[in-house]
Amino acid sequence: MKTNWIYLFHLTPAMQTAWYFIHMGLKLNTSLYQTRPTQFSKDKSKPERIKIEIEQSQVPVAVTILENDIEGSENIKFDEEYKLTSSIIPIYKRALQIAHTDNVSAIIYGETGTGKEHLANYIHKNSSRKGKPFETINCSALGDQLLESRLFGYAKGSFTGANENTKGVFENCDGGTIFLDEIGDISPYMQQVLLRVIQQKEIQP
Repeated sequence: MKTNWIYLFHLTPAMQTAWYFIHMGLKLNTSLYQTRPTQFSKDKSKPERIKIEIEQSQVPVAVTILENDIEGSENIKFDEEYKLTSSIIPIYKRALQIAHTDNVSAIIYGETGTGKEHLANYIHKNSSRKGKPFETINCSALGDQLLESRLFGYAKGSFTGANENTKGVFENCDGGTIFLDEIGDISPYMQQVLLRVIQQKEIQP
């Protein structure tokens, strides 16, 4: 098997990071080596070649990198719309990490009126999905049938009054963000339906 490899002297963190993204993003079969000066090598007679190993993490790469950057900053700038107390800022810092990580679902806990929708909207506005729709659905205000048709849409003739094919929220917000408010109040049936959608990324009107 032929292997492509890159050999770099005096490797900087930026160079190593760039190689990592190219290697992983393009799925290249490459190896990365750097040299250790003679005075620091094991036998002290010649430079030592060291292979850079990759350790896969269960946490998305963007989260790992951004976490270091965000944690090291004490002066994160928030939009004027967001007036935050010192106690809530750590939550918005964590939300910013989520915003910069694509294809991640998040659960927001909090009592009524504590700003869960505000936080969800903040995540959307700071994500790569910000140009796409953001919609909030109050799950506790709708029964199973109405919630199901609202989320997944319905086909013409599927029930009385269904005069045309209608898209649901999931289709209308494709590529965007949906905030399912009060999701803990839905029935076991709808919990099962939504769990399948979240896991399989597929819907059926």
